[in-house]
Amino acid sequence: MKVSFSYANYQFWLFAIGGGLLALAYGRVWDRARPTTAGDQLAVEIDPGYALGQYNIGVALQAAGDASGARARYAAAEAADPTDHTPCADHAQVALQLGKLDEALAEARCAVDHDDDAGAEHVLGRVLAARGDTAGAAAALARAGDGAAAQLDLGVAEIALGDRAAAGSAFRAAIAGDPALADAWFDLGLLAMQAEDTDDARADLVVAVTLAPTMIKGLRNLAALEALAGRRGSALMWLDRAIALEPGDAGLVTLRDELLR
Repeated sequence: MKVSFSYANYQFWLFAIGGGLLALAYGRVWDRARPTTAGDQLAVEIDPGYALGQYNIGVALQAAGDASGARARYAAAEAADPTDHTPCADHAQVALQLGKLDEALAEARCAVDHDDDAGAEHVLGRVLAARGDTAGAAAALARAGDGAAAQLDLGVAEIALGDRAAAGSAFRAAIAGDPALADAWFDLGLLAMQAEDTDDARADLVVAVTLAPTMIKGLRNLAALEALAGRRGSALMWLDRAIALEPGDAGLVTLRDELLR
């Protein structure tokens, strides 16, 4: 049987075979991060103005830890479709991670202006905190809802504002949302230490290092708390755990030497 190819046939098969090879090549790299990314990559190679493809690749790169690559893809998605503000919050996060604070603020405000999701307020709060606008950060984080991560950040902002009561409430709300959030237990323990409530401080810090056994700051503060209370053996136990994790920490070694005298 004789088969003849028109120019249209030729174009179709060239696209199909070439596209398949591109998908195979890109798939080896991109599929590790996100199953659909090979297809998205092929699509944006054909049409760089495909906004959804650029955004999906950005999400995959962000998940893989490539903040710079993700930032470029989010910017490309926004340029391709300025009416779609979906990338704003993700763009703000990677810009913040890269220390691009002006860019992060613009993207976070874009997210808040076009999305009533509490996550957008959380991102804005984190950006404002990084810029030193603690009051603005606390206000945004208070609007971010009762999610554990947002409440943890709100507590940190309230401490910076000097409102320990509000900070304590935020940390307890974070723990209610996620009892395994070690940083919230740690921060609650620090508040108790500052209030000279040693029993609560010890209990909270023990929970923190139980949840996060490599939390040096928790081990360090437990050792200091026990040393001040005269419980030398317990202080040495916490110090030994900390030193095992950070043997080069001169401060920990000095404190241990002083306890052994």
